[in-house]
Amino acid sequence: VMDNVRYLGKDRDYDGFFQQNQLDWLKKDISFVSLDKLIVLCVHIPVHKHTKNNTELYSLLAGRNVHIMSGHTHYHQNIIKDNIFEHNHGTVCGAWWTGAICEDGTPNGYGVYKVKGTSLSWHYQATGKDENYQMKTHVMPGKDAAKQILVNIWNYDPQWKTEYWVDGESRGALQQTEGIDPDAQRTMLGPDLPKPRGFAEPKYTVHLFKASVPDTASELRIVATDRFGKSYTDLVNLKA
Repeated sequence: VMDNVRYLGKDRDYDGFFQQNQLDWLKKDISFVSLDKLIVLCVHIPVHKHTKNNTELYSLLAGRNVHIMSGHTHYHQNIIKDNIFEHNHGTVCGAWWTGAICEDGTPNGYGVYKVKGTSLSWHYQATGKDENYQMKTHVMPGKDAAKQILVNIWNYDPQWKTEYWVDGESRGALQQTEGIDPDAQRTMLGPDLPKPRGFAEPKYTVHLFKASVPDTASELRIVATDRFGKSYTDLVNLKA
């Protein structure tokens, strides 16, 4: 565990930064750890984006099997940089206890990790849901006699695969897109939402996937398969 919250001298004034004494400690500590070992590093502020001297940390961890666990953002994102996999977790409190989702539409929840030797496996656990709840499908009006499908697969990383079927016919993979989750937009957009913390706003995310289906279609089936080969299915009645 390392502390990358640097206090700047007044209330709520801070940034992401690793003090030199911590970097020195890490360098010495991992000098006793063989390169094949699994390293799990826990911090608060995301390293990939909000920590100013992240390159110094990355250089110390180069060539190792590293997973970084971070929080702070109130959205969920997986980031892979060379040999380092950072899990920036969604939160149990979501958007500061204002509802059931984080600012990117990820359900309130936490990560579950299993260690086997030097291997790490994981899934995102939505609070109060079955562990197979790994995506949500939104059906919206589209153009040219079609419906627009938007699927939020919150624990996505580049090794996930998607496929969808319309009335039993495979249409291939969903198209990844960047955007705002419809539930987050509906419940958080604007200074008066969500109550009582209007500062929470919907955030753009890259774990959205889209497709168009004919207005005449009756059933949509979506299968998302994670990097460990486990598949999750969402079956949607388009006539409901």
